[in-house]
Amino acid sequence: MKKSKSLLSKMMYSVGLIIAIVCITMVGILLYAENQLGSIQSVIWITVATGLVIMIGSIILTTAGISNRITKLAEVANRLAVGDVDLELNTDIQNPSGQIGDLSVAMAAIADNMKTRSIAVKKIADGDFSIEIDLASEKDTVGLCLKKIRDSVKRVETDSAMLTDLT
Repeated sequence: MKKSKSLLSKMMYSVGLIIAIVCITMVGILLYAENQLGSIQSVIWITVATGLVIMIGSIILTTAGISNRITKLAEVANRLAVGDVDLELNTDIQNPSGQIGDLSVAMAAIADNMKTRSIAVKKIADGDFSIEIDLASEKDTVGLCLKKIRDSVKRVETDSAMLTDLT
């Protein structure tokens, strides 16, 4: 996984760019209004008010986008927490840009792994012991235990069949 800019640095960059645009706009308004109004105090108040409105609006739009993605990820996490593996992560959530994007990709991997495991468990429960269980890593405790369960139940089934044949 490549290292991406932190969320804080992206927000600071976004806000810094907005502040620069606002300052340039304020200087323009200041120069224009000074010629039109004549009073420097009125010009300063108009400039400050305009700058604040633009900055607050930009900050609200930026944080709303981030908040929406985090809310959608929380919904996915809550569905996974209650065992709902039949979900599709839409491309809006999976957009791999920045740290929230990295979290989205990780959440998609977790959902996919849980879905694969649930299919394996269903097949074992139905008596299909030929299912191949791939481990996500050497530390995949659930996968290792699932293999042990499959092998143990398969062994019990084989032993039961042998006992039945003997009688």
